[in-house]
Amino acid sequence: MSNTILTFSPFTLQNFLEFREKSINDYTQNLVESGKGTHSAALEEAAKGFDGMLPQGLDTPNHSFNYIQSEQGEKIGYIWYDIRNEDVFICEFRIYEDQQGKGFARQTLDELEQIARIANVPMIRLHVFEHDTELQEFYRHMGFEISTTRPGSCWMQKVLR
Repeated sequence: MSNTILTFSPFTLQNFLEFREKSINDYTQNLVESGKGTHSAALEEAAKGFDGMLPQGLDTPNHSFNYIQSEQGEKIGYIWYDIRNEDVFICEFRIYEDQQGKGFARQTLDELEQIARIANVPMIRLHVFEHDTELQEFYRHMGFEISTTRPGSCWMQKVLR
């Protein structure tokens, strides 16, 4: 476990544009792996979904895009979340592979809980693909429970106490 203090550093427009491309490609791959169509159909669905969630791009209200950084400024990962009336929804969250296993994911989720409390929302929610059982187990370990499932997908939530 790390004693490193983490900070959130907002994306620049260039960061966001690079993130958009990578996010759409990753989501396309997950859709294909979940059996939800051909690569071209999945790519179209992923791009439409991403842009539909963010009609104003980086400036879409209530959406926050941040690098997760160490106190020395080293980028450890990133998180995109949406503060809604009923929850904070984690749209995308990643700790870079070479930084995993050091407690950074737990610290990031702890920070996000504080953001949710400040926003006065009672829970944090997220989506995990059904085939990603390792990620589901990680979130269970972090206090999340499966709230809804559909073929290929599950939604998890953590009620804040």
